[in-house]
Amino acid sequence: MSNKLKKKTNPFYSTSAWSRLSKQYKINNPLCVMCLDREIVRAVKYVDHKIPILVDYSLRLDVNNLQSLCAKCHAKKTKAVDVQLLQGKEARALSSSSSNGLPTDVNHHWNK
Repeated sequence: MSNKLKKKTNPFYSTSAWSRLSKQYKINNPLCVMCLDREIVRAVKYVDHKIPILVDYSLRLDVNNLQSLCAKCHAKKTKAVDVQLLQGKEARALSSSSSNGLPTDVNHHWNK
């Protein structure tokens, strides 16, 4: 789901609270955490919810539920989570990820 589509389908992403928080989070966390785990330095493009707000809306403004992602990592993570949510597998998607959203399975293609 594209960022523009999310803004249209979830008005939360257009709120001033999210705008302020995500802007400040990018300033404080300027690099993609998934790339850094692979020893790649790439600038943040998106502030991502580790646990999607569709799963737990109460975490929408919790800074501990946020992570900085580049466009490529955000697209991969969002697509994987969205597909699993649509298939009703949200628990598996979240429990198989580390605290930064990376898959914990050593055989997962992101860990190769």
